[in-house]
Amino acid sequence: MDSPSATTREQPRLDDANGADEDVHQFCPQNMRLVSVLLCDSSTKRVVLHTRLISTPDKDAIVILEKSPFPGVASELIKTNVVRESMEAEPTDADYPEHKPTKRKITQSEWCADSIVSNDVYRRLYVTGGLDLVNGVDMTVIFPAEEHHFKRYRQSGCRIFQESREVYSSLIVPFLMQNPPDLSWVDNILSGKAEKDRVLSSDEDPEEGFTLVQDYRWNGRQLNDMHYLGIVRRTDLRCLRDLRASHVPLLKRLLDEGRKQLAAKYTIPEVDGHAQRLDEDQILAYIHYPPTFYHLHMHFVHVNIGENASMRAGRAHLVEEVIRNLELDSEYYLNRVMTIFMYENSPMFEAVSCTKNEKPQTQPTTKS
Repeated sequence: MDSPSATTREQPRLDDANGADEDVHQFCPQNMRLVSVLLCDSSTKRVVLHTRLISTPDKDAIVILEKSPFPGVASELIKTNVVRESMEAEPTDADYPEHKPTKRKITQSEWCADSIVSNDVYRRLYVTGGLDLVNGVDMTVIFPAEEHHFKRYRQSGCRIFQESREVYSSLIVPFLMQNPPDLSWVDNILSGKAEKDRVLSSDEDPEEGFTLVQDYRWNGRQLNDMHYLGIVRRTDLRCLRDLRASHVPLLKRLLDEGRKQLAAKYTIPEVDGHAQRLDEDQILAYIHYPPTFYHLHMHFVHVNIGENASMRAGRAHLVEEVIRNLELDSEYYLNRVMTIFMYENSPMFEAVSCTKNEKPQTQPTTKS
């Protein structure tokens, strides 16, 4: 999720049973009109659409459709018709006459989806029917969508920028003060108003407390894609730049407790010949800089998550290394020159460029 500028708008509905059903019906294809294709990425099998709902034509929506991974368990592969059966038996066509190749007319199935998350302007649905020849599509909806949302999803070049302590204090901090982020969705999670079924634990200690919540982008199905956020209770800690040696106990507690709780939750004894195990040393923890939202949080992912732009070098800082650096120098992240990535269409990049009356010393790079 991004950190939108604070604006005056009506309070969106939070999670509830009736609202979940409302989302499923409201965001079906029959209720959407396409305005434009914002992004189509073949490598991630994702398309981002600008749409308007027929029921609310004066409001914009961003719809992100992404092909979900195939299941890795034999029973699930058979159930979803990816394969007919396992190799334990070799049936003939006579055994399964219904599987003989036939010509048949493909018709669009009835719309079928589950509402996964509804928090502030963000909704997440898992689509299982209603799209021709598609099974298992992860659908994210931002509605109503504002200009800062569109900037995030439009095609944009990426730049490398060297952020010194002076640049941070004279340019970045003033930008954040003038454009205070709307973190309503974070407050909703911490207060228990939204995503309660996705929260693994919540510690309300004002100094070292945190909430461990399943990231809205993970559908909870493939363990290798696991992604959780550990969001701290303290509101005075926004990012790496704010951390000092005095915060090491908080970081260690969040790191240790997060790993322990996740390993316990996702280690499942053998059932019907299938077991699942997650060890603490299979859980990678990192902190983004710059963060996607300015309220200190830690990412927990499976070490085998594969190619993930979220873990790109220069952006993801391993928590163990952060702790060691703070133990060596309490003001390490206050004084350090940070190599960061900025998208050319981001408000922060524009602000930095305008303030300096020239574009910062940058090197073009490709998006990953």
